[in-house]
Amino acid sequence: MTDDAYIAQLLAAAFFLIVGIRLLRLSRRTGETPEKLLGVYFTFTGLSYVGWVAPTIFHIEGMQDQIDLVAWSLYSIGVVPFMLFARMVFRPDAAWANWMVGSCTLLLFAGLTMWIVQAHDYEVVDSPWYWCEWLGYTVPCLWVSIEAFLSYSRANRRVRVGLCDRVVANRFLLFGFFGVLQTFACVTDVFLAMEYETTRVISAGIDLLLGILEMAGTVMLFLVFFPPAFYRRWIAAPAAHPTGTVDG
Repeated sequence: MTDDAYIAQLLAAAFFLIVGIRLLRLSRRTGETPEKLLGVYFTFTGLSYVGWVAPTIFHIEGMQDQIDLVAWSLYSIGVVPFMLFARMVFRPDAAWANWMVGSCTLLLFAGLTMWIVQAHDYEVVDSPWYWCEWLGYTVPCLWVSIEAFLSYSRANRRVRVGLCDRVVANRFLLFGFFGVLQTFACVTDVFLAMEYETTRVISAGIDLLLGILEMAGTVMLFLVFFPPAFYRRWIAAPAAHPTGTVDG
């Protein structure tokens, strides 16, 4: 990785940890489960990001395999509460959502288990286990983005008749964009892994793209969980039509 990519991953890790810890603290005050599930996901994701860059930053490359194992395990475990959050918030009564959570969990841990058994040595293109794990963490990101956009569409219709707050509706939209960016980051991971398997190096272009996706995702999260006052005022302001009328 380039220095810029390490910086991007560290910044993303720090922000994921901040959001995760804040949500966990909120869940302790409110006793609500969705905040706890999302808090665990972001906390574990932040810790895994630290693990992926720590060996190089702290010059402990000899421990790369062991730290990679811990990092991937944390990330895989963290995806499970992320899916449980999606099921609880978006599809609490849908039987297929339970199947989605169960199937992706099996894919995640099948891939992770075989990665350990085969000593991290399976080829990306040739091994089905890589794709099991990849689907296990990519499908939930895509699922959450679709659900968030659908929720935004419903909330936006309510905004027009004064039954929903514009800021709340906007948070669904931003969370949908976060899911899209995470999905694209997962796709970029495939190209990164394939390139590394072939050449044992990672191009600056893929590094840059991954860094941009990660930082853009953190911006979406920032606006969801820590929106500045000026941004909230801007979103809350009624939209004016060319005719001079105003929504809301």
